[in-house]
Amino acid sequence: MKQPSLTGSGRMHSIDIGRGIAMVIMALYPVRDYFHQPAFIDDPLNLATTTPAIYFTR
Repeated sequence: MKQPSLTGSGRMHSIDIGRGIAMVIMALYPVRDYFHQPAFIDDPLNLATTTPAIYFTR
């Protein structure tokens, strides 16, 4: 069985990439409301007025 590749410092690149992606998503989550103007007026979980993209990112 092949071992995961490690860098010179003993770190796995895949874990660092996963953490980086998670940090970007966590940073963009609250910013999304500022670019989606109806978020200030209406609930993003209201199925009658939201889009699938806004609903599932909420």
